[in-house]
Amino acid sequence: RLGQAPVYGIPGVETFLPLLFTEFQKRNFSLQKLAKFTSYNVVNKYHVENKKAQIKTGFDADLIIIDPNIKSKISAKNLFSKSNWTPFEGREILMQLTHTFLAGELVFENNEFLVNKTQAQELIFKNCLNKKFTYNFCENLKFSRFFNK
Repeated sequence: RLGQAPVYGIPGVETFLPLLFTEFQKRNFSLQKLAKFTSYNVVNKYHVENKKAQIKTGFDADLIIIDPNIKSKISAKNLFSKSNWTPFEGREILMQLTHTFLAGELVFENNEFLVNKTQAQELIFKNCLNKKFTYNFCENLKFSRFFNK
């Protein structure tokens, strides 16, 4: 809008999983395949050193719970993004995220954040895989993942 500071980026982070789940459901793919596709494979491909993507003793308890029986349509007015639009407006989704746990702590429940502070955890990528970035990004490449209200 004219006169307003733009919101940077493309909205999509919070619609990624519902849209992907919906497409997996339409194709009769399993939840295990979805979890492997969105978690385990990513951690292995990018050599994330942190204890991620597995539910077992000693690993981070970063988990989500979904309700696959709640159907809805994506609407920008219901998203937490600072942007007031989404390229997925009106798309039907076949699930609703009900709970999010970070490091075992319940931080989101039934469309409401339960924490006020910013939580960040450094993700350490062990190796650089893409050769064109090897010069700039090499051993012990570090990124942070953020969770903001």
